[in-house]
Amino acid sequence: HAASASTLIAYPAGSTVSIAPSVAISADGFSVGGSTFVVSSGRISVGGHIRLTGAAAPAADITNCGATASVSGSDGAGRITLGDPGASTACRLIFNAAWSPNSPVCFFNNDTRSQPLRVSAVNADSVTFDASVAALTANDVISYMCVNY
Repeated sequence: HAASASTLIAYPAGSTVSIAPSVAISADGFSVGGSTFVVSSGRISVGGHIRLTGAAAPAADITNCGATASVSGSDGAGRITLGDPGASTACRLIFNAAWSPNSPVCFFNNDTRSQPLRVSAVNADSVTFDASVAALTANDVISYMCVNY
């Protein structure tokens, strides 16, 4: 037990280090495994790979993309695997946190069909994209990237 620590080492070796109930980081960044996290202006950037799964809310969520659709990634970049969108003509990516001071600029690509997708609406909280050439279909993998300026 410690009120503060510069290094955490599992003891005995090979066991898991648990931190509960929350962690406050006062420096600009920290590393976990091969990934480096940097917090700047309320946003977290990641050097390395991150995949968000499980029951906890992901960094981004989706609607109108089919009942079994899933998203992995963050507000800034990731991949969406479509469910069966049915009659829906557009999917909406909902950000975990509103972008500030401006709405982001977002790019979407249907990696399954090697086609760029059209952004039809964007604001600080969400972005809606749709197929500009072919329909969105179940199991299509969509990559996205959003940046602020």
